[in-house]
Amino acid sequence: MKAQKEHGVSLFQEAINLLKSIQEYTPPQNFIFPAPRNGQMLSDRSLTTLIKRMHEQKFKDTGLGYIDPKQNRVITTHEFRSTFRDWSTDKTDYPR
Repeated sequence: MKAQKEHGVSLFQEAINLLKSIQEYTPPQNFIFPAPRNGQMLSDRSLTTLIKRMHEQKFKDTGLGYIDPKQNRVITTHEFRSTFRDWSTDKTDYPR
């Protein structure tokens, strides 16, 4: 869902093959990444919580953490997606 509207996303054949190969491991709702406690859809806070926990662990281990150098704060989910988009543009030939 995006803005409360269902939308489709085009996938490369490799992604489709991967999804088909793990189909037996997904719950009946066919979530690729189900919530671990109930097998339902992950909450919208899941990625934010993951980033926070990763930051806390990395900071504890190395003193660095996952800091946005421009904002000098822990990265957000938007920045996470944006970083991936930048990386994929720089390192692959796939269109945006």
